[in-house]
Amino acid sequence: MVRIDVGGFPNINIATTDGKVDIPKTKQQIRQRMRGGGRTVHLSWNTTTPRIVLTSDTDDFDPTIISHFQQEGFQLSYLEYDGNKQDYLATLQHLQDPLELGEKYAIVAYGDAATLVLEACMKPMPKLVAVVAYYPGHVPRSTTNFPPTLHVQIHLAASQRWGTRFPSYRYENTKPGFAEHDLDEFDKIGASLAWTRTLSILRTAFDIDGPDLEAIWNSHMRLEFAEKDPDKTMATMVGHPVLNCSPTMTGGVGYDQLRRFYADFFMPNIPPDMRIRLLSRTVGVDRVVDEMFVSFTHTTEIPWMLPGVPPTDKRVEVVLVTVVGVRGGKLYHEHIHWDQATVLVQIGLLDPKYVPKTFKTAEEGREEEVQRLPVWGREAARKVLDEDSSQSNELIPDW
Repeated sequence: MVRIDVGGFPNINIATTDGKVDIPKTKQQIRQRMRGGGRTVHLSWNTTTPRIVLTSDTDDFDPTIISHFQQEGFQLSYLEYDGNKQDYLATLQHLQDPLELGEKYAIVAYGDAATLVLEACMKPMPKLVAVVAYYPGHVPRSTTNFPPTLHVQIHLAASQRWGTRFPSYRYENTKPGFAEHDLDEFDKIGASLAWTRTLSILRTAFDIDGPDLEAIWNSHMRLEFAEKDPDKTMATMVGHPVLNCSPTMTGGVGYDQLRRFYADFFMPNIPPDMRIRLLSRTVGVDRVVDEMFVSFTHTTEIPWMLPGVPPTDKRVEVVLVTVVGVRGGKLYHEHIHWDQATVLVQIGLLDPKYVPKTFKTAEEGREEEVQRLPVWGREAARKVLDEDSSQSNELIPDW
């Protein structure tokens, strides 16, 4: 008995009598069976999960992408494009043959395989609900459109300087291969943006809901600020999470570093009177963006916001923006942003009226025009709470 992965479908068992199998011949026999001839082959899907066929021109596809799809609950199989266009197109046409009534699948294709998938999908495939094509060499030049029930999304590298009338995205400073983690062309930003869009169209096509991101994030916040339990907090995150407070570059990368940060520096030093008021929340397909009004008295050193600064007993009000990424129901990154200048003004470390004598302008002699630093204290945060609390544009000289 030998297991064969062909046509993107797993769990194919071929009975043998002598223990020897001609793999290419056997795959061809399977294709013949899928077209109505040859021996009986049973292909099995788990019918309770959305099915995706990943396809590319390599027999060693990016394991990170595979892991990410699996974490999001997709059942995967892989179809390699080995350069034989005719056989590949024939296989694509018969991917749906093993599926029962009401079952459906999607294809996510990369490179040359994406080119052929787009070409093949101009013809209706009733059980195919979505095609996501990464950096195809070209797109169909046909004047006809894709079938109206098919969701199509194309991701192009910046170096692919041709246009398409089909739904597409282009990613700045990228080359074909930018989405695959194991290639030299991998681009973290482009890959992340494309992943979010891919996840969105697949969930729409399969008509499935993702995890409750608000509940996941709220639970993390409760464990972090209320229970102050580093182990339970880390349990809400993936195995290699990232936290970055951008103004101070504090946080951690990886489990061990981040747990130490939470246990030794963050949780023990939360000001007793800290209050967090949610101002707005944007929930996307795989992330949550919060705008929060944070207030506290600086009665303890706060290593993540004011590292190395002893308590001043000053009152601080500041707006924080957090961007939280979620994968497979767990946090994988948290980026926190705030205006550090307004915090420094409020604790007395930055005087808006003090312009350093070392300050120089590009045009000689214009230094005297700068009468104060263009920063505010708590007024900046309060204006986010109430736009009428202060006048706008007071720092613009000619206003």
